Amino acid sequence: MTSSSCLGTLEVVETNPFKHLVHLSLKFVAGNDEEVKKYLVMCLKSLKEEKSSLENHLNGTEKDLSSRLNNAQKLLSDQSKEHSELKEKLHRQVDETTKYYQGELTKEKEAFLKLQQTCEEKICSNRINLEEQFNKQIHELERKWRELQSANKDLTDHKYRYESLIRELKSKLSTLEQERSVTTRDVQTLRRQNTNLDSDRHERDKTLNHLRTRVAVLEQELKDKEHENFV
Repeated sequence: MTSSSCLGTLEVVETNPFKHLVHLSLKFVAGNDEEVKKYLVMCLKSLKEEKSSLENHLNGTEKDLSSRLNNAQKLLSDQSKEHSELKEKLHRQVDETTKYYQGELTKEKEAFLKLQQTCEEKICSNRINLEEQFNKQIHELERKWRELQSANKDLTDHKYRYESLIRELKSKLSTLEQERSVTTRDVQTLRRQNTNLDSDRHERDKTLNHLRTRVAVLEQELKDKEHENFV
């Protein structure tokens, strides 16, 4: 058998005292590292594409949550401002109504002394009704404000959970990167072992061919001797 760095030839030769006859001649090519490298590059490319897709998905989720949180905060701010403006308006209306009735009472005091008590009771009753209505509106606005606070808290909790999920996925990605490194080292080790095994197999094939040739020679010598004895 003959070999070089990338090509080898296996020959089966019949040897006798008169000639050497080649019965079989095989050429073979040694294993190519390029295919192994291509496979590893494809695996690495696939992992990087999966990593990029996951990061894009997580970034989109984070932007969506941030947008929803900002909208909720803006809505809460607008409701708070509306609540303050309405409350101030209600106070002004109460004050204006009170001043109006007080002015009317002052103007008509002399003419309506007998009706003063009735007017005061009416004013008082109207004021109480208005305050009750305004208080109901204020309670309703406060209830809505509490609901918005609760919704804001829920959105914040969701944001924290997604941030925790992002950290967990980043940790898993780091673990996958480490496993890929270990796999790469293992492949390199297996390649070295495969090279050593190929070398051992070539040595065994050489020894086997030598023994086969020796056996063929001995068999031929035995046949020659038997033929001589028969003659």
